[in-house]
Amino acid sequence: MRQAVYRLRRVAPRRLPLLVGRYAWRAARGRARKWQIARNRGEISEAAFRRALGATTPEAAFDAFLRRFFVDPERGRHVAKELERAYPWHAQRTREAAARALNHVFDLLGSGPVHLGPRIDWQRDFKSGFVWSADVLPDDQDTLLPDVPCDIKVPWELSRCHQLVTLGRAYALDRDPRYAQEFAQQLQAWLDENPWPYGVNWSRAMEVAVRAVNWLWAAALFADAPEFTPALRHRWLKALLQHGNHILDNLEYADRNGNHYLSNGVGLVYLGVLLPELAPSAAWRKKGFEIVWGEMASQVHPDGVDFEQGLGYHGLVTEFWYSCVLLCERNGISVPSLVRERLGKMFDFMLAYTRPDGTFPQIGDNDDGRLAAIDDEPVGSHQRHLAVGGVMLERADLLGAAGEALETAVWLCGTRVRDMPRTAPPALSRGFETGGFYVLRSEDTHLVVDAGEVGMRGIGGHGHADVLSFDLWAAGAGVLVDSGTYTYSADRLARQTLRGTAAHNAVRVDGQDSSRLGIGRWLWLIENDARPFDVQWTSDTDRDVLVASHDGFRRLPEPVVHTRRITFDKRRRAWTIDDSIHGTGEHLVEVFFHPGVAFDVFDDGIRLSAPRGDVWLFPPTGTEMREEPGWVSDGYGLRREASVLVYAARARVPIQLRTELVLVPTGTSARAARCQVETHT
Repeated sequence: MRQAVYRLRRVAPRRLPLLVGRYAWRAARGRARKWQIARNRGEISEAAFRRALGATTPEAAFDAFLRRFFVDPERGRHVAKELERAYPWHAQRTREAAARALNHVFDLLGSGPVHLGPRIDWQRDFKSGFVWSADVLPDDQDTLLPDVPCDIKVPWELSRCHQLVTLGRAYALDRDPRYAQEFAQQLQAWLDENPWPYGVNWSRAMEVAVRAVNWLWAAALFADAPEFTPALRHRWLKALLQHGNHILDNLEYADRNGNHYLSNGVGLVYLGVLLPELAPSAAWRKKGFEIVWGEMASQVHPDGVDFEQGLGYHGLVTEFWYSCVLLCERNGISVPSLVRERLGKMFDFMLAYTRPDGTFPQIGDNDDGRLAAIDDEPVGSHQRHLAVGGVMLERADLLGAAGEALETAVWLCGTRVRDMPRTAPPALSRGFETGGFYVLRSEDTHLVVDAGEVGMRGIGGHGHADVLSFDLWAAGAGVLVDSGTYTYSADRLARQTLRGTAAHNAVRVDGQDSSRLGIGRWLWLIENDARPFDVQWTSDTDRDVLVASHDGFRRLPEPVVHTRRITFDKRRRAWTIDDSIHGTGEHLVEVFFHPGVAFDVFDDGIRLSAPRGDVWLFPPTGTEMREEPGWVSDGYGLRREASVLVYAARARVPIQLRTELVLVPTGTSARAARCQVETHT
């Protein structure tokens, strides 16, 4: 109830009747559902299953599913062998991942390899040891647990069943019966130990949808395995009927719909298109297409930027959309032109924010989520998605940027991917004005500026309090980096710290974040304080200039506005960052920098050591420097200790602070680097 009241206080008065009605309806439905659930707990009855099938047999429905899907066992073996011929190390990587799944060794969400023993506990956060009850309804189960250092994402990730698809890809390679036995055992164990709809693995429709997609992939790859018996196929099909109904009955519709609601639609599209013999499939398809096609215009800006303001989530939702487009194309289902057009722009944005080494900056939240485990690429890169975009759009630059991360594209689009032309993408600077991201590039440098809103049109979501922050990659490494995400609910202090302004290459005034962070249970809420304005962007072959202001500090007792100007001289590989504070009063202004590489402190500057050169940082004059302990997270659940460089000044406005950066050959002295900067300025 407190959550509902909190949300209602944040909406416009004209929307209150609608939202109050929605909450009342949900409460009434919840009470009614408890009575229904008590009568129908567990698997769907055989009679209900037969009614859903009508005149179709389970065997006929399964065979028809294989004809509609991306692969069947024969095509799967062909794809696996072709990938092995082209990339033998990829095949070895798949075998190693399958061996870990055989031995119940899981490395999820930064856990490192953990052996779960002969019986997998699907309700357990194996990182903390906390276990949720398997006998409690989702509506009665608290998944956040404010006072317990546990992470609900661990059992959720485990029950997405990516490991079953990994086993299936290994089976396509080697036909080792151990893989099929393990698939059958894990599938049966999950069904036995997660009766509908009890326990945490039915608590979010997103988890049900992603699990359904992975079960479809695994079933297609193991379809002719003797271990995948007719009885188990029968049970699998009944379970997917239940998954589809559960998603439709538990849509994650919200005040502002995000990736969760979209994933619900993806699950419904997959199940509705692939299992049309089931009676509810028409309703699944109708709602699925309404969500997947309709949310493109709502959640993606016209320039292709996902509105949640996190680059990791941009990759996830791009995969959601392209997977549905490809599935529909395979089955002769039309796709709206707006979806195709905007999806192409999403790939444009992804190409722009991808660094020369294939990684992406950890701007905003990132939980390393994905839809289906059809490759073994490491976290921190979206090259797998660029490869799919290259095939769909027939673009050699996207394929060139993908490097060798082609597995997902081959599984979805066929082996022709390997023979398509590829070119190195040009090192172009780009501005994405609606989404608020700007990329300043040269051949060996890449700087991304977040000059957008806090995310999800003002409620935060997966954005951070990072307006006008930047991430700089140069000469082979992230030199000044975004601190990343690390965790959501397992460590609330870490969550708040890494969302805050001080965890970014940004400016803080009077110790305040640029936007206020939600507290308590509100780990995905940010107040809509910092709104960018007066954004000016120019770019040519020699120079990029971005100027932007935000009003996040107008809420201070003595209000001020922060303006940041970043100038990039491409020929001299030098950046000038001018921070201006205007308004009233005296203020403490702090400029934060987060080195991602080793550095040395000198009287006249900081030398940051990248693999192919040094970046000299010459700090603002008139500031005091301090070095603080911090963290850098390169993926969910991962973090490493790092130092934070802070330059502070207390003065009356206007306050002008200039920072200069320059990329020079390794070993260049500060004096020589300074000369290059002064020539630039």
